[in-house]
Amino acid sequence: MSMDLEEDGDVIAFLDEPEEVQPGYAMSDEAASSPFRRMLDFSLDAAYVHVDDIIVYANDATVRMAGARRVEDIVGRRASAFLTPEARGRLVEARRQIRADGRTASLFQFRLQRLDGGETDVESTGVEIEWEGYRAVLVFVRDVSERMRAENRLRESEANLRGLLEGFPDAFYVHANDRLLFANPAMAQMFGFDRPQDMIGHSVLALYHPSTRATILEARKSMPTRTDTGKFTSRIEALCLHRDGTMFTAQAAARNVRWEGREAIVVNLRDISERIEHERQLRRARHGCAM
Repeated sequence: MSMDLEEDGDVIAFLDEPEEVQPGYAMSDEAASSPFRRMLDFSLDAAYVHVDDIIVYANDATVRMAGARRVEDIVGRRASAFLTPEARGRLVEARRQIRADGRTASLFQFRLQRLDGGETDVESTGVEIEWEGYRAVLVFVRDVSERMRAENRLRESEANLRGLLEGFPDAFYVHANDRLLFANPAMAQMFGFDRPQDMIGHSVLALYHPSTRATILEARKSMPTRTDTGKFTSRIEALCLHRDGTMFTAQAAARNVRWEGREAIVVNLRDISERIEHERQLRRARHGCAM
């Protein structure tokens, strides 16, 4: 693989030709023994330096990440050869950003193509430096594959939770910072809304009668902070406000969850107005019998 270069050295195109290792780059004894070089050598993150896309330095962490056996397998290769075709276009913009004003490039996430044939999810950032008298770019690369897998599992978990709540006959809603993020159809029906989407963004406290709001706020304070307990809080009775202004009593239980990448609270509501009325009638009947 080779590249066309603009006059200022920016990559403008990648050509599909066989990748060839470039002639070796000799590092001076002074550069090899410098504190800066030693810092890179012992960095836990992969670090390499390239001059016009040719890698002139790579530390041991880079060798391991790239699936190589020795540093000589890395030095002399084109840095762009380790990127998937999709990522190379974004690499051009990242390098232009560095060359334009010498700033550190924004985090650049891509799939690293390893020499052993595998691929690894990584993120990198680079900054322009002078290396042995050459205008070069120092790049740090971090393996984020485990984090990506965890995020994927979390997204799948959230998708499963959303699907479960959508079909549940009980009313459920999810909120953060007192704003509704999700409501299922049973929730919309309970409060007189035509569609669950019509409730999104509404204040949660506005769903409750003013006499109940202090109880709701106190219940939130007593909730466990962890999202992995899997347990709902004890149910509390709350006086709720229907969209038409009428009131009804519901039991509420809540738990912390991760929702769309942030901390949130899922709440289950059960309308117990009918049960309360039956209990009231039963008490009246018993009182009448006692007389």
